[in-house]
Amino acid sequence: MLAATAVWQEIADASHIYYDALPPASPGPDYTRTQIENLRPLAILWHEVNGGFRLAVATADACTPIASGRMVIQIELNVPAEHADNPTAVGRWVMDLIGRLIRSYDTNSPGLWELSNRPGYLPLVSIDVDAYIRTSKKEVIALGDAVVFDLTLTWGHQ
Repeated sequence: MLAATAVWQEIADASHIYYDALPPASPGPDYTRTQIENLRPLAILWHEVNGGFRLAVATADACTPIASGRMVIQIELNVPAEHADNPTAVGRWVMDLIGRLIRSYDTNSPGLWELSNRPGYLPLVSIDVDAYIRTSKKEVIALGDAVVFDLTLTWGHQ
């Protein structure tokens, strides 16, 4: 679903989406700054600990169970060099990207919300966004200049 959004197609492809963790670094044990910068933009998906998947009856008809669940998508992006010295520009850039990723208001360039109304995609009931975090000046040496944020997708009948 993430790979089908217009924003993700602008910045990466499905090969930058991982389930549960990044693949092991090669050579390991840890990624170098260059390796992690080359992996970005990246997304790591996992099922939320207490809400991953649920099958429940929504009415008195026990023969019609309805699936639901929650998953978290952590997205990590390199900060564009032209914004590196301007925290306000970084904020505008990342908030615009998050907004378009969630809802584009354009069915031809869909966000997650537009896709949720289409067959074959999760029927979303909510998308929660945690504030983005930028790597600290100390972390930039090892990890590069990046922002990270989480989206929590809730789908199905809750």
